[in-house]
Amino acid sequence: MTIELSLTTNEAATCSYKRTSETAYNQMVTTGSLTHRHTATALTPSTSYTFDIRCADTANNVATAQTTAVSTTGTPSCLPY
Repeated sequence: MTIELSLTTNEAATCSYKRTSETAYNQMVTTGSLTHRHTATALTPSTSYTFDIRCADTANNVATAQTTAVSTTGTPSCLPY
């Protein structure tokens, strides 16, 4: 299972994410300097996850946020031919 984390900043910034249970932040992919994204993979179906997100602009002003209700859906079904 995967979850797409995506955010837009109001000025050029570098954004990072981590699962709240982890200690190290990882840089998000930046598109056009204002849009930032990451696809979290290897997630367990029907499970809630919490992510911390941190962004810093070019003057090193830092903003942080925590997602609170990111949840995967149940196991995807596969239809036979």
